[in-house]
Amino acid sequence: MLLDERARTVLSAKEAILAGRSVDQLPVRREIADSWRRSAGFGLDPANCSPPAVRTTETHRQLRRAASLIMTRKSAALAQSTCCVTLTSADGVVLDRWLEDREFRAVLDRMNCAGTGVSIAESAMGTSSFPIALEAERPYSVSGPEHFSEHWTSYTSTSAPIWHPLTRQMIGTMNLSARYEHSSPMLLSWIMDIATLVEQAILDDATGRERLLLESFLSVHRDSRHPVVCLDDGTVIANAAAARLLAPSDQALLWEYASRCIRQNTKSAEVTLADGRSAMLDLRAIFDGERAFAAVVQVRPGLDGKHHETIKRDAVAPPPKLHGLVGRSSAWRQLCVDVGAAGRGSRLIVGGPGVGKMAVCAAAGHGHAPLVLDAAAPEHQGPGGWEAALRRASQIDRGHIVLRHVDLLTKARLRLSGQFATEAGKRGVHVDATATGDRSSDVAAALGDWFDHVIVVPDLSERFEDLPLLLDALTARVAAAQGGNKTLRWLPDAVQALSRIDWSRNVRSLEHLVARVFAERRFPAVGARDLPADVRARAARRALVGLERVEAQAIITALRNADGNKREAAASLGIARSTLYRKVRALGIDLGTWNF
Repeated sequence: MLLDERARTVLSAKEAILAGRSVDQLPVRREIADSWRRSAGFGLDPANCSPPAVRTTETHRQLRRAASLIMTRKSAALAQSTCCVTLTSADGVVLDRWLEDREFRAVLDRMNCAGTGVSIAESAMGTSSFPIALEAERPYSVSGPEHFSEHWTSYTSTSAPIWHPLTRQMIGTMNLSARYEHSSPMLLSWIMDIATLVEQAILDDATGRERLLLESFLSVHRDSRHPVVCLDDGTVIANAAAARLLAPSDQALLWEYASRCIRQNTKSAEVTLADGRSAMLDLRAIFDGERAFAAVVQVRPGLDGKHHETIKRDAVAPPPKLHGLVGRSSAWRQLCVDVGAAGRGSRLIVGGPGVGKMAVCAAAGHGHAPLVLDAAAPEHQGPGGWEAALRRASQIDRGHIVLRHVDLLTKARLRLSGQFATEAGKRGVHVDATATGDRSSDVAAALGDWFDHVIVVPDLSERFEDLPLLLDALTARVAAAQGGNKTLRWLPDAVQALSRIDWSRNVRSLEHLVARVFAERRFPAVGARDLPADVRARAARRALVGLERVEAQAIITALRNADGNKREAAASLGIARSTLYRKVRALGIDLGTWNF
């Protein structure tokens, strides 16, 4: 392509920005300059952007079907053009492509930029119309040298978002690519019309349950000022008031609240939102025949709140905190209150395995790094070992001592430890102890009289609202331990899947998962489809035990290896496809919400 004066000016500005130099007057829109900077931050090379191939999934079948229907109708117009139309998912994976011009097809195939199954996300290909349309949530066009990749200097790309007609969530984009010399404002208008027709086709294709969900939402959504959400395990319909009130992590976990209330025949629940506010949920189940499959949720202020319009996010009292630890659930807030109320008194801290008892001790450690006496240490388990450790520690006249794993001690040693804590307190030494158990355990009963306070650290199952914060904090911890700039962003569907799991070792188990995903994941965003197969099997709706869990894990692994193809998955398992379907139903694996 022969460069005109504007193209040379744009290229010069891009080179300056990528080199870190300032540009007095940008010759391009601000969104494009910002995208150039982000692309460089991803470590991309303008001369060598090669989009990676990724797995495509069956979860976009409704979107694919609708787009294919519309593009079949537009085939005559496409045949007379030299344009390429692509359909992408919301994360930038090309799901389908329509292109009649053979020469243009060969060019795009050589660049590997528009083939089915490749990623055109900004982190993979740099600046183009797709990532900007996604970020701006509106149609967008990028011409010639405005692209980050040098391969696209001779082309124009235009993109229009596709919004799900029921949930109003962005589910993909329609994209049109053409040679730069064929650029016209009509290209953007044409692709916008295509996106609108795809949305209508999705609405026409909606299932009976989706329509029932929408009808239920419309029946209660009379006053748009009050937050209303209608949802099942795969669809969320919210009015504007609810969208303003609920963060994405709140919406992802809302179905977990609702489904629990439906199972327990409870019509209301108090929850803690992502910003620390308390909210009351009034729930009504939606039935398909005799089975409840969804719920209408009306959100109102919690018991300590006022009218929604009078509450401002920045006016919310911050929850009590423990230094270096995170949480916002009512169970976590109560723990913080209990620790604060204990002041400088001695504390027996009890809880399940891996809940973070030592972390709580350290966070509330009276400003001192503690001396830890661990009853699980081999040198303390033999004859006289624990007693000798206590005698040495009795020489300390200030500071903080933690007696760890005291649930492993004999009754005699428990009594000796209690006496040690009392005497140390008289000298001004602060003594805490940790034990696996609860307030009613034998250890708590034996030591309760020797300590000023007994504090219970809640299990992860009692604080699943804290999952988004915990995942971010644990990711930062793993990243710091491994060095580098890599990070992870946990998407709402991944958080929702993880909330369904019974974590046997609580936060410690969650940290092991984060480290595992961190080591294996190439891209920063982590969705449900990116979780390990065994974790996804455990996140099935129905609690699976023993051989059931092993079988579910094998099925999901086979489906993932087969890209969701059930015939291939059944063959790899050595069973008939009908048997695979029967096992999927029996084990409660929802193929409609899993990404393979």
